[in-house]
Amino acid sequence: MTDGWRVEEASAAALPSLLAIARASFREPWSAAALRAELAREDVRCLVARDARGEPAGYLLARRVLDELQVSSVAVAPGRRGRGVGRALLEAALAREGARGLRVATLEVRAGSEAALALYRAAGFEVVGRRPRYYRGGEDALLLDRPFPDPAP
Repeated sequence: MTDGWRVEEASAAALPSLLAIARASFREPWSAAALRAELAREDVRCLVARDARGEPAGYLLARRVLDELQVSSVAVAPGRRGRGVGRALLEAALAREGARGLRVATLEVRAGSEAALALYRAAGFEVVGRRPRYYRGGEDALLLDRPFPDPAP
């Protein structure tokens, strides 16, 4: 439990809930086929945060690539935002994957997504680059990194 949220690995059975959260969260959500394909990959981790009743409140998708954790999606159900769901998911992912000897966590976010930027900055991410007009409609993407601490000798 993190901040009252139970964070666990998502199974394929969680797909309908994850899709509903994605559709309510993103202007350009992943399709069912794309999300299903991601969940089937060996190098992808999908964490889901559940409330006390077991209802999904949010999810995080990330992929390990060499010594990096690439966070590809963090989504929180609209009625659950501002309650620590995103923080619980990020903390769990960073703790689990950081223990595996990774060097850095990376992600990209819409430049105008102030709530997401605040969450990521609080988790230690820093802006390291920008992709101009990356998203439909011309919004820039910000590239963020967060190094993992060096493992103890």
